[in-house]
Amino acid sequence: MTPLVKMNTAHCIAGFLFFAFGMFYTGSAAADVKAHTAIKSDFSRSCRLPDEQTLQPVIRIINQKVGKSSGVVIAPNRVLTVLHALDFDSKNYAVIGGNAIPAEAVAINEEQDLVLLETHTGSIAPVTLSERRLAIEESIWAIGYPLGGKRRTSLGVVTAADEQSIYSSAHINSGTSGGALLRCSGLAANQFELAGIVRAYLADTSSGVPVNIGDSVAISHQVIRRMLDSATKPSLAMLSQHSR
Repeated sequence: MTPLVKMNTAHCIAGFLFFAFGMFYTGSAAADVKAHTAIKSDFSRSCRLPDEQTLQPVIRIINQKVGKSSGVVIAPNRVLTVLHALDFDSKNYAVIGGNAIPAEAVAINEEQDLVLLETHTGSIAPVTLSERRLAIEESIWAIGYPLGGKRRTSLGVVTAADEQSIYSSAHINSGTSGGALLRCSGLAANQFELAGIVRAYLADTSSGVPVNIGDSVAISHQVIRRMLDSATKPSLAMLSQHSR
């Protein structure tokens, strides 16, 4: 796809490293997103760094052809990740407890680059999906497995949000795609909920080569909720459209 360049920035897919630098997402630039008018809350002040129990639902996803990305346990035996990180002509795996377990697509949102996988998630407690509108400058935490390495957490703030996408200052890199964008729940100290699924990072294209400038784009919790509410198993024809 042709990169979208606005003010020397483009949306660069933050998936497997080769894929990240070979493809561009042609959605609207952050400056073009009309943020919701939201009342700022002090909820994020009651949260610090997510603990191990909070981070446990963020897992590694492996595709034999595309490479490594991230995913989030959203329900027992159900994992959310991004569609661009998978290939249905080869096997997909979720890494649970150090073991690579086969994962099968049970729902796809092609327009929003989102896929729901079925796999055995064991004793992992699913993350709670947020139901509240995000506030501009609200603190968020991006979690994933950048560059196929160890799990990493990055703190940032919301810079813009609508019912489909969340833009933030949380720095991410290739491999973090499919990971969690967490927010403070506000229900108790250091409790978190899922605000979105990490999809991409912003890149500077002024030199002709995309350079990661850190800011991230995530699929909103509203999109996730609609997908979960209407999830049906995809047809073989649909899966074949996403095979390489």
